[in-house]
Amino acid sequence: MTAGDCYRFCLSNPHVDVVLTGPKNRQQLQENLHDLRGKGPLSEEEMDWIREFGQVVHEGSSRFTFRF
Repeated sequence: MTAGDCYRFCLSNPHVDVVLTGPKNRQQLQENLHDLRGKGPLSEEEMDWIREFGQVVHEGSSRFTFRF
């Protein structure tokens, strides 16, 4: 999964109003913009795949465990 895919995921979500980026350099910015312009919004299949990927990452990492 690329940074561009992550941006596309956020921008394809109707509940997201703003997406901030933090490219390290101009090349990364250009690559991310290329993905956004060239690929457009995610399909429903791509959205589902990224959600499943995120669930696996969330379950396998204690970094994403919220404690109150």
